[in-house]
Amino acid sequence: MTKSVNVYLATLCVVLIGCSEKEPEDVSSTSNPDIKLDLLFTHDGCRVYRFFDAGNYVYFAKCHTDEKDAKEKEK
Repeated sequence: MTKSVNVYLATLCVVLIGCSEKEPEDVSSTSNPDIKLDLLFTHDGCRVYRFFDAGNYVYFAKCHTDEKDAKEKEK
């Protein structure tokens, strides 16, 4: 019984930590004054953004690759 309780508590902790809302690194204006664009984090040259639309958060990533690096990988 204690093993199942430990698994339940561990799962609950992971869910609660994953659902915590952190402050964005940056907030930008968009062409729509009612929508703000949040920069959440940057990793390996990719920036992850979110915005709130129609009652839901929408997430997307924008990645830039260096053309020189891409050519080196092809060799």
